[in-house]
Formats: sequence, structure tokens, C-alpha cells
Amino acid sequence: MGNRVSIKKHFNKIDDTFDLTKFAIDLPFKHLDCCQDPPDVTLIVEKMEIPAHRAILSEQSEYFRAMFSHSFIESKSDRIELKEVNFKTFKRVLEYMYGINVLWDKKITHPEIFELIEPAHYFMADELTKAIFERLKIIAIHSPNLLLNYALANSVDELITVAVECIERKSYLSFVHCVFDHLDPAAVDYLLKRGLNTHESYIFAALVKWMRAYPEHKRLFPGFLAQIDFYLVDKECLDMLVKPRPLIDHHSYKSLLKQPRNPRPYGNPDLYQHVASSSFC
Repeated sequence: MGNRVSIKKHFNKIDDTFDLTKFAIDLPFKHLDCCQDPPDVTLIVEKMEIPAHRAILSEQSEYFRAMFSHSFIESKSDRIELKEVNFKTFKRVLEYMYGINVLWDKKITHPEIFELIEPAHYFMADELTKAIFERLKIIAIHSPNLLLNYALANSVDELITVAVECIERKSYLSFVHCVFDHLDPAAVDYLLKRGLNTHESYIFAALVKWMRAYPEHKRLFPGFLAQIDFYLVDKECLDMLVKPRPLIDHHSYKSLLKQPRNPRPYGNPDLYQHVASSSFC
């Protein structure tokens, strides 16, 4: 926990002037178990009141350190409203500041971890920000495609790099059929433009698999197919576009057939069919 452990203090007497009964009893504040010093400030998020300690907030957050300085009106206020974050997310941010490792809570989902990035930056909680990125790097090992969706949607360059590196490691022959699984269209487009370190026929087969799984994105298919180097794709692969049901119109298919192709394609055509027809990983 680093410095966060040192903030825990033990006192035998709680200040009777701070009445905890006025807070929602069905929303336990686990962070209060980490410090027996009486709370000295109330944070209001989405009309919910959260008891907290100025010293701990200041130690863990540059935002609160500045807020509680003498130059801000909040420095003397006992009640501070935070309008920039929702209650559930801020509660997790606060718990981490108090030493609770919420990032490894079994109940927290991957999207909920992603949601912590913005408030961690906003409240300038550097230790939390670093911990979030380390956690997401571990998630990327098992779910790089989901991480890439989020990273691209939120323009988080560091996470884009991490996700792509993990996807590339899976793009070898044994995992290539999963390369586009669960990706948003923007992520598919990103990978096609960037290129993957595997044979074009396998990339094409994995793309066909994605296209069949997401027919609602049919209008994007021509643009995606335009990024495939069809001179490296053999005839058996092209047939995937029309069997068992056509994904493109007959004219477009005929145009692809006329493109020159490598007469000795790399790989096993039977495997191409397996890639395109296999279920998502």
C-alpha cells in the first residue's frame, strides 16, 4: 500500500459532535474503518453525504490538497459538494485513498475499472492512476480486445499500445481466429490499418468471422475489405464471402476474384474455413 498504510491512526475516543447516523445506513462507508480519527469534512456527491478526513484527502490527492489550502474558500467549509463525479465511482476512489485496494475487488467489473481513470486524473490521485494502469495491463493479458475498445474510445494511448501488443502476441496461428473477437468497429478498423504480424489469409478469415457476427455493421464491410491485400489471399478464402450466405453483393465479389493473387498461398485453406466459422473466444 506504500504511504497509504501510514495514514491509519488509532484513537480510543470518537468526537461525539460528528453524528454518523445522518448518513445513509444502507451504504456502508468502509473507508472509515481505516482511520479512527473522527471525520472533519462532509463530501456531497449526487446528494449523498460522505464523511471524510481532510488530512487523508490532502495526502492522497493534489486536488484536495489545493482545495484545503488557505487560498480556497473550501478550506474552512465543513461541507463540500463535488459535481464532477458520480457517487459509486467516487466512493471507490475514496476507498482507495484510504488504503482499500478496490481494483482487486471481485465485484468490480472491467468497465468500472476503466471508469476510475477519469476521476483519478481529475482529483490528481497519482497513486491510484498508476495502480489502475498496472491493473489494466494485467487485464490486457486475458482480455486485450476489450481493453482496446475502451482505450480507443477514450484516446488512452498507453493502453492502446498495451492492448495491441497483447493482441499481436495472440495473432499467431493458434490464436488468429480470435483476433477480432468482441471488437468494436473502430478497433477492427484500427488493427486493419495498423497491420498484424500474421498471414493475410488468416486476417481475412478472422475478419469474415467478425462480419458474420456483426451483420448490423454491414455498411462498414466494404471499407474493411478494402484494407485487405487480396493479392495474398487465395480463392478458397474469397469464397467465405458468399458461403454459406453472401456478405457482399455479387458485383463486388467478382471484382475481388479479378485481382491478382499469390499463386502459392501460405497456409492451409481448410484452416481458413475453420477460422471464419469458429465461435468467439
